[in-house]
Order: sequence, then structure tokens, then C-alpha cells
Amino acid sequence: MNDSATEGSKPLSIVVMGVSGCGKSTVGEHLAAALQGRFVDADDLHSQHAKLQMQQGKRLTDAQRLPWLIRVGEALEYHRSRSNTVVIACSALKRQYRDTIRAASNVVY
Repeated sequence: MNDSATEGSKPLSIVVMGVSGCGKSTVGEHLAAALQGRFVDADDLHSQHAKLQMQQGKRLTDAQRLPWLIRVGEALEYHRSRSNTVVIACSALKRQYRDTIRAASNVVY
């Protein structure tokens, strides 16, 4: 897999969003492969505590989601700063969640 953007092109930072179980990860994996980029499942960026809470069927509060949203934005920034194309599957459905990701990514949209 070639992580660098093709010569003359800029790396892409793509976030595939949708509700739980709609196929974000499947679409994201295929898109990343087609673009010769990296795929990140944002669920993997949750803290162990948050993962446990969700496994127990308990919803996370916005305050509990905040560190995760920042990690999603930081993942975008990490790959962008290394000229890597990245596709992240993320269920950030609220505008404030997307705004937090954008702010943490330092990428102008």
C-alpha cells in the first residue's frame, strides 16, 4: 500500500459518516483501498472505559465523547501531516461533533 499522495496530488482526508450498522466501515475500507490510503475505524479510538460502557448498552454523554472526537481529528491531522490519504469511518452525526473533529484536525474544509 502506498501511503503517500500521488505525485502532484494532495492527500485526502475523508470521513465516512452514518448511523450504527449502515456500512461505514465497509465503504471506508473499500474507499481507502481504492485511493491507496489508510483506513481508520473511529470506534477503535474510543477509550477502554467508553468501549466497556457501550458494550453494556449505555450511551455515552457528549462530555464522554469529547476526548474521542478530538482523537478522531488528531488522526486526520496525523495522516495529513505525513501526506497520507486517510479514510475514517465515524458516527459523528451531530454538527457539534463534526465541528470538534474539524477543530482538532487543523484542516480547513
